[in-house]
Amino acid sequence: MVILNGTGTQYVYTESFNTLVLNKSAGTMYIPSGHTVACNSYDWEAGAYNVSGGTFNVLDLTDSGIFGTITISSGTINYLQDTSQYVDMRCTLNMSGGTFNINGGNSVSWWGFLNPFTLNMSNGTLYFYQPINLPSGHITVENVTGGIIRTCGGFSCQRNDFTPSGGTLEMYDTVDSHVTMVAGGNLYNLNINKLPV
Repeated sequence: MVILNGTGTQYVYTESFNTLVLNKSAGTMYIPSGHTVACNSYDWEAGAYNVSGGTFNVLDLTDSGIFGTITISSGTINYLQDTSQYVDMRCTLNMSGGTFNINGGNSVSWWGFLNPFTLNMSNGTLYFYQPINLPSGHITVENVTGGIIRTCGGFSCQRNDFTPSGGTLEMYDTVDSHVTMVAGGNLYNLNINKLPV
């Protein structure tokens, strides 16, 4: 187990961990361009990380959801989750480029259900391999001006304040899926990219 804490910026270069714990009261874990960081298990306790051209591969999330402040300007983040836990969005995600792949978990990804979720997205691809649900009555802050939100399942929005000013929702893969929008909510672009079975 490796624990990153303290208040400064901690650069992590090409490395493989068994368990990586992020527990920073300030500052960030920073994965720079050209470097790949991998871990069998990622445990978020506190703090933020930044991927700028590098790759962060996580084979399992200790937490039942995605937490902290995550910033990706380029590069790739790959999250896998076991089927006994969730990939609910309970974080602040800042995307201005790159690709964030989220795969596995127990069914639907709920956005802002138990904890607030903020999405600031101007570019890049946020790729969910499962359905997405934005429930009403909980806190989700949306600032989407560009990029692609891609899902292999359905997209259900029960929020009338989900009104992106840019970007694309892409329905992908071979499975049947649906789009449900509550009155007042809207999508800027919708792309249907369903592959033949």
